[in-house]
This record gives sequence, structure tokens and C-alpha cells, in this order.
Amino acid sequence: MPEISHARFNEIDAASPEVWRYFKQFTQELISRGFQHHSADAVLHRVRWQTAQPQHDPSNLQPYKICNNWSAFYARKFHKHFPQHAGFFRTRPSIADTPADILLRERLRHPKGPHAALATPSLW
Repeated sequence: MPEISHARFNEIDAASPEVWRYFKQFTQELISRGFQHHSADAVLHRVRWQTAQPQHDPSNLQPYKICNNWSAFYARKFHKHFPQHAGFFRTRPSIADTPADILLRERLRHPKGPHAALATPSLW
């Protein structure tokens, strides 16, 4: 099993910038088609499929070998680079989380604050 860490993701991401380029492109396409949420795994699978096509690089018909574990890292990277679309990928706690990711997830889960539901009389 490959090493899963922020440092390893950064190495892989730097070595294959076209994966990030496709990930952004395909995610933006989904957003422009009206999707409110989608799967980072599905986007990464499309990157694999796209790069396996002969027109991608006719001299190299080998698709990218992208570990499924990186989808969580790409989802968080997308949210960081495009904060207007934060939450497009629904995320769960993961090794890919940074402290900022945890705060963002809590803010999306409780937009009026983590204790807003307790202050709502209709829930008492």
C-alpha cells in the first residue's frame, strides 16, 4: 500500500501537474452544468479515463496510476483554491484534513455556529 501523507501527496501532485489540471477542468464542467455536489472519486476516475485515451499522448498509451486515496487530497485542494465552491465535494474526516479543512467542514455543517441548533426553540 502506498504511503498516504500530505508530504507524499505534494510530491505526487508536483510530479503530475496535468492530473490537477484535469481535476479542476472536470470539476468546473460539473459546476457549470448545475451540479451542487459531486464525487471527487468520480472526477479522479474521469482523469484516469481521459489520460488513457490515445489523443492524450499517442506515444504513451499507459493511463496514469492514481491511488484512490488521493481523491480526498484533491477535493480539499479544490476547496482551498476555489473557496466559492467550498463544500462541492462532501468530505468526511480524513488523513487529508488540515486544521483549516476541519474548520471549513464545521462551518458548512453549522453555518450559524456549532451550537446554533441548541439555541433554536423549535428543537427544545
